[in-house]
Amino acid sequence: MQQDSYAQRYQAEDYYWGTKPSAICQQVLQLLPPDQTVTLLDIGCGEGRNAVYFAHRGYGVTAFDLSAAGVARQNALPRRQAYQSRSLKQM
Repeated sequence: MQQDSYAQRYQAEDYYWGTKPSAICQQVLQLLPPDQTVTLLDIGCGEGRNAVYFAHRGYGVTAFDLSAAGVARQNALPRRQAYQSRSLKQM
């Protein structure tokens, strides 16, 4: 099952996908600037690098992943990057 393989990958010390946001995040910033009331849905958020990036910039974010290990890493990422993300949620 693919979910199990990601759980194993997410057990590593480093973040599997890294902590920098994906390239498309810059395009979202241009199309939907955070000065609007915008809530983003990150389906398949993995370890949360994009969700945390957007929450840090003022967006409301709801992030979801089937991997409990990925979501646990997502919840640790704001603390690891020395800022808090009150709008980051898990389902």
